[in-house]
Amino acid sequence: MPLAIGAFWFGHFLRERGMSALWSAVFVVAVAGVALAAARTGSDFTFSMKNAIFGPPLLGLLVALAISTFILGLIRFMAMPSLRIAPLAEIGAASLVIMFVHQFVHFTLRDFGMSSEWR
Repeated sequence: MPLAIGAFWFGHFLRERGMSALWSAVFVVAVAGVALAAARTGSDFTFSMKNAIFGPPLLGLLVALAISTFILGLIRFMAMPSLRIAPLAEIGAASLVIMFVHQFVHFTLRDFGMSSEWR
């Protein structure tokens, strides 16, 4: 899949050279600005791997990379020793339970006619 090549390259770039917090923020804000402008002009950002709909080709990849960069920055921020994140650690410890409860709720709602399908 051609989109994966860009993602692999970006991951390799981050591992080899890294990206400062400033450049990460600039990248995320710039891509968000371009994506908002594209959305206002009618670009369709529908993403469905099941139906092979990946949104705007290059812009979709940039949005995915910007989201990944934002999440990596958030993780680096939360890893700071001065930050107290005990409640978040408890949620992480219960992630398997949360996943199965989510599936239970999802399937129960589907049985009552409330579907979460996007299409």
